[in-house]
Amino acid sequence: MNSAEQATAVLKVLAELGICEVALCPGGRNAPLVHALDSSELFRVSCFADERSAAFFAYGRTLADRRRLVAVLTTSGTAVAELLPAFVEARYAGVPMVAITADRPASYRGTGAPQTIEQLTLLEGYADVVDVAVGEPVPTASELRSKLAKRRSVHLNVAFDEPLIEDGPGAPTRLGEGLAMDVEPSGHDALQRWADSVVRPLIIIGRLDEAERDAVREFVRRCGAVVYAEGPSGLREDTAIADQVLRSGERILRPDGPLFVDECCDGVLRIGHVPTTRLIRDLAGQLHHLPHASVSSLPFSGTPSSVHAVGSIRATLAGIDVGWWQGETARRLLDIDRARAGNLDRLFAEWPRSEAAMVRHLSLSLEPSDRVFVGNSQPIRLWDLAAAFEAPARPVGAARGANGIDGQLSTCFGWAQAGCRSIGLFGDLTTLYDLAAPWARSHADGPVHIVIMNNRGGRIFERLFSSASFVNAHELAFDGWAAMWSATYQRLETTSAPWSLASQVTELRPDAEQSDRFWDAYGRLHEADDG
Repeated sequence: MNSAEQATAVLKVLAELGICEVALCPGGRNAPLVHALDSSELFRVSCFADERSAAFFAYGRTLADRRRLVAVLTTSGTAVAELLPAFVEARYAGVPMVAITADRPASYRGTGAPQTIEQLTLLEGYADVVDVAVGEPVPTASELRSKLAKRRSVHLNVAFDEPLIEDGPGAPTRLGEGLAMDVEPSGHDALQRWADSVVRPLIIIGRLDEAERDAVREFVRRCGAVVYAEGPSGLREDTAIADQVLRSGERILRPDGPLFVDECCDGVLRIGHVPTTRLIRDLAGQLHHLPHASVSSLPFSGTPSSVHAVGSIRATLAGIDVGWWQGETARRLLDIDRARAGNLDRLFAEWPRSEAAMVRHLSLSLEPSDRVFVGNSQPIRLWDLAAAFEAPARPVGAARGANGIDGQLSTCFGWAQAGCRSIGLFGDLTTLYDLAAPWARSHADGPVHIVIMNNRGGRIFERLFSSASFVNAHELAFDGWAAMWSATYQRLETTSAPWSLASQVTELRPDAEQSDRFWDAYGRLHEADDG
């Protein structure tokens, strides 16, 4: 049973339960359910950008009419946690509810992979939990009806593997056994065996604590490998390793490209926290035959099939012998990357009102002492792609634990430090998720200026899925929100001159057509023959 068939089976059971209305919170992992709903005429579908609101909406429907049971459908990760308040309320009101939550395959649990948490126990005590593995049959309507008849809520957790939909991203995730094991902080034998098995690895650097950066920088210089460094690593713009860091975006490392497989990489090493980019997951799936390893101070490998060294990053990297690694073999990849980075600069100039070009312009408009906090899910990806490498290196923060969009603005206010300005870059839906956040500004240690990329919905999904249900399109503006908190406000739509970010709330309004044209051109940029 593939993902589409499994999703159809879930909807069939809901219909047999007499459910004819669904509160849908679309996301990547529940894409099979979103597309199944698009093809069904059995349900009234209400789309929500906020799972907490969706759950209470469903609760209110059933509270008004016990015969009107509404199912709540969410993606994986912290989206599931947002359901808890409504399910607590329903439990003590004797109102049964139904939650259908998507999940990653069970092999990802406990790895810290993006959008993967231990969600099975979140509603435990307030709902009967049913875990449905990848490709497994869903419970029958009669099995679920017996629980609901006792005024017990039901949490149906359905794991989906990739491809999620036929026209969606990704490929079947084939995770090899490889050298999968945990490494004690005091023993790095398995990691050294990994290092002995490669000569031209790719290094992907996620978030690093400030105290770890010197050691990672020295290791990168010592080994000479190609590096993809995310903004929160603190090394993306580091001049000491600038000639090793890729600048044209993660797509140059597409796992199915002949350049990558045949010439530039025979292994993958992740350093620091689990990265933002899904590249690490794609590589572990499509290039499962290559040896993968990770070094982190946290017990999360990011994938189920890699050697994972837990402990001091400084001590671990110092203990790895890489004397035989051939850094010079990466030169061709770096040459192609620099050419594509030049073309990328031309795309910014050609489509100046695109989302990506506006983030480039923002990075060039900041003061040298500014700190930047980037929100999930599109802003952090835009920053890694578009922020100017020529700009001064600066602290870049992000809340990348479970990769949800909840509480991002509030986190930024807490992250602020005295003596400098913090610029928070967030999407419109992320901001709508945390409208009460400015309450915390009086407690912040330093000034915080909020920049909102308002592209009128979750536009990142338009490049991933064909269904409009994912977008949560709207025509809202944030001037009224700023006024409610007595915050100064400006709206910017052009990049013809440097921006002044003196206002406490800045709303960026990219041009949708220019954004589409930019992404189309960027895709073609990386479709060039690597041969």
